[in-house]
Amino acid sequence: MAGVNKVNGGGQSKENSVDDPDLIEGIEPDFEDEEAEEGLTPDQHRQHFMKTLQSVLNIKASGLTAPPVETIQHLFVNLPEPDDPRKTKTIVFDMDETLIHCVDDCDTDNPDVIIPIEFEEEPAPINAGINIRPYVKECLELANQLY
Repeated sequence: MAGVNKVNGGGQSKENSVDDPDLIEGIEPDFEDEEAEEGLTPDQHRQHFMKTLQSVLNIKASGLTAPPVETIQHLFVNLPEPDDPRKTKTIVFDMDETLIHCVDDCDTDNPDVIIPIEFEEEPAPINAGINIRPYVKECLELANQLY
């Protein structure tokens, strides 16, 4: 398991992994008072947090560097000018599993939206069920005002 160098309270550097409780001391959120989101227990929230933290530590330990601009310039997106000159920032939302999420079974899971998707190899469209996260509309409306 990857670790990071951390200076502990005594000023000494030591190697830590995400399994070391000292690594997350003071930064681990308290999930005990959280309402269970999507039926997750506080322990499941904690496990998700720990996996996320481990991913961040692995990325940091890997020594990844940004690619040269000329190698990714073809991926740049040209955005329209803002409708208000005071809007100087852009916000990007990841849709899948953030703003919306797919439903496994349209017949039993009662999705918010059903989208028929056509595939060349299928004779009829396949229905994809989508649930929209709570408060997405309000979030996007507010973001539109600010960004």
